Amino acid sequence: MISLNKFFAIVSNLWCASALLMFSGQANADYANGTLKVVSDFNYPPYEFKTKNSNQYVGFDIDIINAILNNQGFRAEFVKVPFPKVLSDVVRGNADIAIGAIAINDARKSIVHFSEPYFKSGQAVLVNKALAEKIRSIDDINGTSICTHSSSIANDYIIEHDLSSKTVDFENINDSFMGVLNGTCDIAISDKATLEFFLSHHKDANAFILEEMLTTDQYGIVTSQDRQNVTKVVEEGLRSIKEDGTYDRIYEKWFGSLGFLLFEQDQN
Repeated sequence: MISLNKFFAIVSNLWCASALLMFSGQANADYANGTLKVVSDFNYPPYEFKTKNSNQYVGFDIDIINAILNNQGFRAEFVKVPFPKVLSDVVRGNADIAIGAIAINDARKSIVHFSEPYFKSGQAVLVNKALAEKIRSIDDINGTSICTHSSSIANDYIIEHDLSSKTVDFENINDSFMGVLNGTCDIAISDKATLEFFLSHHKDANAFILEEMLTTDQYGIVTSQDRQNVTKVVEEGLRSIKEDGTYDRIYEKWFGSLGFLLFEQDQN
């Protein structure tokens, strides 16, 4: 006769195993049907966002993942989730792939698999023009108030370098930039191209971007450490589109002469 504690341990293990099989079964079913679920917050232009007066998601990352999956005979089902959830959705089996300017670092690599880097960028600083004399370089930002974006690589940088005792966290990246414009914060930190996109559509904004970047980041495509079939699709597809010139054409569309400035984001 087994003890009550052992009985509950057995039941718990069986439940966990059943849950894993359920997630795996659903994921494998979608895989067999040629559809892979791709999660992102679709609010980080020019990488992934929704255009104004349209229900379609566009961006450099959207074109990249569509090209990768098409190359391998798959299609994407895009699902919008808050950025703090994109990695956990992949880990839990609720999604096959996550993309959206996700910087590769050791902490994230401990829970998910990253593809080879598909883009190199960096974190830059948006400054309220009223502080132009005070904040002239990245050496001047320590001690400023900072508008931040939940779970972003910028947040990690702020904590690691103990930059500020006053941070205001926003779930929406655009709201964090608007916080600088309306004086809620002195600065915001984000991907440089994203900041350039924002200012291109707020030409009268009382803000500017510091020339020097804080970091150099490599962006990767996220898959589960337990889904080797999906990881293979992403890695082989990425390799193929780099070799056949597709990647270069997509890059030129979005970053050649700042092509992303032709797109207007839906702010809703």
